[in-house]
This record gives sequence, C-alpha cells and structure tokens, in this order.
Amino acid sequence: FIIEEMREYHGLYHVLGSLLSPLQGKKPDPNIVEKLKQRIKTLAVEEVILAFDSTLEGDATALFIKKELDSLNVATTRLALGLPMGSSLDLIDGGTLARAFAGRLRY
Repeated sequence: FIIEEMREYHGLYHVLGSLLSPLQGKKPDPNIVEKLKQRIKTLAVEEVILAFDSTLEGDATALFIKKELDSLNVATTRLALGLPMGSSLDLIDGGTLARAFAGRLRY
C-alpha cells in the first residue's frame, strides 16, 4: 500500500475494500462497518484518519464512515485535499482548486 511506501505514517490502518457508489446503487456492507467499529473499541483508537480517493465515491464513503463513527469516542479526520506536488495552477481543475482554497493552512 502507498501508506506503507511513504514511510511517514507509523500507526495502524484499516482497509475497507471498496467505496460506496450511490449512483450505481452500491451500498455499504454492514459487516465491514461493524468490524471497523469493533477494532476501534478493542484497540482504544483515539483518531481515525479517513484516506479515500478524491472522487464522489470517496466523499460518499468518508461521510458515511464519519457518521457511523459519531457515536464512538474517537476523533475523525480526513487527509487534506488539494494541489498535487509539482502541479501547475493552469492545469488544475476548478474542483481541485476550490478544495485547495477551502483547506488552506496558515503559512
């Protein structure tokens, strides 16, 4: 996995296996969500970092998981979205640029 290859994150991670696709009628598997919740409880996880593709399916999945975890005492964060390293502003689509502006950080 890319998370292991980057050698920056040293915590645990949980792979769901697929994304939700509301437009295609692909709904969440309740067993997958329950396994994640159980793991969070068993390991006393303090933070869940949502790392999904920057797509409608990724957004739908992140929102669904966040809502499912709201009842647990766990911080839920999502990876920053925006401009990829080495990109040119002239070649960035409006949606990506809008997300980069929305997620800007103090410098």
